[in-house]
Amino acid sequence: MQYKALYRKYRPLDFDDLIGQDAIVKTLKNSLKNNKIGHAYLFTGTRGTGKTSVAKMFANIVNCEDLIDGLPCGKCKICNTTKKDDNPDIIEIDAASNNGVDEIREIKNKATFVPVISKYKVYIIDEVHMLSIGAFNALLKTLEEPPSHAIFILATTEPHKIPITIISRCQRFDFKKISIVDIKKRLKYIADKEKISIEDDCINELAILSDGSLRDAIGLLDQVNSFSEGNITLDNLYELTGNVGIPLICNIIEHLLNNNINKLIEIYDNLYEKGANFQKIAETMLEVLTNVLISKNAKKYFNKKDIYYKEEIEKLEKISNREILHNIIIDINVLLDNMSNSSNSSLLFELFLLKTIDLGNKTDKKDDNNNIVSEIDEKKMVVDLKNKDNENIKNDNYLLKHALVNNTIALACKEYKNEIKELFSNIDKYLLDSKTKNIATLLMDCNINAASDDHLLLTYKYESLVIEHDKNINKIEKILNELTKRKYKVVAISEDKWKEVRPKFVELKKNNSKIELMDEKKDDTISCVVEELNDIDKTINEFGLEIIEVEE
Repeated sequence: MQYKALYRKYRPLDFDDLIGQDAIVKTLKNSLKNNKIGHAYLFTGTRGTGKTSVAKMFANIVNCEDLIDGLPCGKCKICNTTKKDDNPDIIEIDAASNNGVDEIREIKNKATFVPVISKYKVYIIDEVHMLSIGAFNALLKTLEEPPSHAIFILATTEPHKIPITIISRCQRFDFKKISIVDIKKRLKYIADKEKISIEDDCINELAILSDGSLRDAIGLLDQVNSFSEGNITLDNLYELTGNVGIPLICNIIEHLLNNNINKLIEIYDNLYEKGANFQKIAETMLEVLTNVLISKNAKKYFNKKDIYYKEEIEKLEKISNREILHNIIIDINVLLDNMSNSSNSSLLFELFLLKTIDLGNKTDKKDDNNNIVSEIDEKKMVVDLKNKDNENIKNDNYLLKHALVNNTIALACKEYKNEIKELFSNIDKYLLDSKTKNIATLLMDCNINAASDDHLLLTYKYESLVIEHDKNINKIEKILNELTKRKYKVVAISEDKWKEVRPKFVELKKNNSKIELMDEKKDDTISCVVEELNDIDKTINEFGLEIIEVEE
């Protein structure tokens, strides 16, 4: 016998089996009980919350020949047909693949014919937001003047894409996400029925990962059961999904708040080697940090909440302050937005960790009354980062970068650019070496915009990647020199900056104007200051000292 997926096998068949939508069930039961049947319904909500299941239930129950208190009798001809799932009067349509005017007009024409065996002909249109404007107009005409024997049930995850004229002609039901408690109960029931051996912690993690979608939770249970071959553990689940557990997430956050960069990099490397899903990790961190911030502002909020890591929240709350929590939450939101537009989420996550550590070092710790903590650890080292030499360094770096951009474009040759692009295809070999993998990953996110025989201009989408490039310029030039067999001076700017400067150089070349080369040398006194600051950094790393920014 062909295997049937668990989410299909355990799909609810009547209202009593439905989980987590009590208000909707009660309303629909009463409408059936009192014979107040509408001609059009709109079911909205996130995936896996029961929209299609309820639509099928309602279509079957409304046609039962002997309803008992709003529930089907289970004995009549229609109920027996329902069990076989072959009622010709219940028509399911996927609007994603049938979204044109002709398809909706065909529905309109067929809806005029009386049902074959039922009281009502029911049309279930799934993902209705995918219909074209013309199709919506055709559907509107049908909803305005529906045949008395026809019922339309529209289901969607994106109600904001549906014209208000359609919505106003439907009874709307908003399906909420299924609670973690309800999902856990259902998973436990299915596991018992299927004789699946699974740890309670794993059921809890499945419920969290499903994000309120019971179908996703059951599907993931099915998948991890096949993967683990009968005995499901948390390690099986994490290996399959690329996610990590709440304890490790809380550990990462704790090291962030304590500015423990060595531990963070160690954890990051381990996760990278295991192929962890850094986007999921960031999403879970966002959830935990939000709960910590809520707890800090409203301690009684979690008293009645089913959150199993309350102890971890309390621990993180004690070592954090509102300002830092708020800033990290904002940064993670930016990180997730950047991850959605990048193929290199691991590097973005690493940059986020480094940036947050830097934020922690520069932010005065405050207690809950916003009083600056007066005690300073004896190991901390005060360095004035706003002295004149530091300003000179910044200016020098800016002028050097400006000169390199100018000179690269002045010397640029299309043949060299094409050659470099071809050689860049070999960068992936550096991903295999732990010493060069981060640099190689960074370079895979850049674009080659200009090249000569000894100059190279790269652009990155985000300024944070440019900063990381500049920090590792020596390592980058070493890799590129190995690849090209030439000694290159490499400069990087953001794509936005490139869009700003490029037209000026294009205009000069159009007018056959010569682009004058600029001096690329650094002043010796500046180099000495840079070396001194590097020595300070080495001392800090050796003795575990911490730099504090001093305001003048």
